[in-house]
Amino acid sequence: MCSTSCAPFGLVTAALPAGYTHGLVQTYYWLKVFKYFPPPSPNSSLRAFLATFCNDKEGSKKFIFAKNQDMSMVRRTRIISDPADFVPLLRIFLFAEYRKLLEELSDGWKTEDELRAKLGEDVKEGLHILMRSGLLESRWRMPEPGKKPEREYHTSYSNVIANFQCSLKEFADLVDVAYMDDKQFEYLEKPIMDLISAGRNSLNVVSKTLDLSIVSLKAIVKRSHKMCIRGQKIEMVKKS
Repeated sequence: MCSTSCAPFGLVTAALPAGYTHGLVQTYYWLKVFKYFPPPSPNSSLRAFLATFCNDKEGSKKFIFAKNQDMSMVRRTRIISDPADFVPLLRIFLFAEYRKLLEELSDGWKTEDELRAKLGEDVKEGLHILMRSGLLESRWRMPEPGKKPEREYHTSYSNVIANFQCSLKEFADLVDVAYMDDKQFEYLEKPIMDLISAGRNSLNVVSKTLDLSIVSLKAIVKRSHKMCIRGQKIEMVKKS
């Protein structure tokens, strides 16, 4: 039976038909997109059905066409198990320019120049933030003869599942950190950076010194463009 990785190149967009198992629904919508009928019953052998499909002359052409589609465009679900990871998402959807950028990249691979031409604004900062939040993937586009290769981007996920537990106070802190203005945020950010500069960069040490919960501390670091978490330590982001 097919696993989720067998999804037909991002073509699964509708709900599961009644009686169809997870593996068969992949084939169902694959064939639906290419105007084929689904397996005759939910209990049909997926392997046998695909063999019949691929032996058909016209079906083979469709299969080859689908096989050569960009397999990296398969949509995935991001599972948020750390409450602090919720902060970058809230920040992204707070700003219209980041939302537009994310929506544009959900349609396919695009370079920075293509995005700038489409959106009419500089997208470098937005791409950096989305990449740092783990919402984008990048690769090199093969150039035309005589031109340099360009890096192109697209969204890594199409769905989000939040699977974490924290106290209501910690959740309120997450929302506060995500939505407070930059000036206020600097007052939270600076004491942490001072401790890092002094060599006291352990999450536990910083948490106890500043009387912050681990969840709140990580939320601050996750929002910051100057710090990052490496294992159980907080480090300054190196300027590229």
